[in-house]
Amino acid sequence: MKLTYAPLWDTLKNKELKKTDLCNLAGLSRNTLAKMGKEEYVALEVVERICNGLSCRVEDVVEVRE
Repeated sequence: MKLTYAPLWDTLKNKELKKTDLCNLAGLSRNTLAKMGKEEYVALEVVERICNGLSCRVEDVVEVRE
C-alpha cells in the first residue's frame, strides 16, 4: 500500500489556495511540503494541522492506494 496526497492538492485547488497558503494556514515548513510533494510520509500531527487549517477531513488530505 502507498499513501498519496492527491486529495490534498485537489482540496487546495477547489478552495483556490496555493501551497504557500497551506504553509501559512497549517504552520507547515517548506521541507514538509516538499516531502508531501514527493509522496513521502509525514507525521499524523501534520495531517491534523492541515485538516484544522483547511477545515476539512483526513480523506480530503491523504488516501491509501494499493
